[in-house]
Amino acid sequence: MKKILSILMAATALTLGTTSCSDFLEEENKVGMTADLTYSTSAGNQGLVNSCYSYSRGWRGKEAG
Repeated sequence: MKKILSILMAATALTLGTTSCSDFLEEENKVGMTADLTYSTSAGNQGLVNSCYSYSRGWRGKEAG
């Protein structure tokens, strides 16, 4: 029983020691907009408000032309 437990502990330590999520956490900024620029300009604020309401199009539909 001790042998199975020690093998299981070694496998767990090896698995947790070799995996990392640092490459998943890096974000590539393709647009060039930073948070400071977004919150300080009128166009940035308007874009934030528009993104909040973009999901409601599924319920209400699009505007008539």
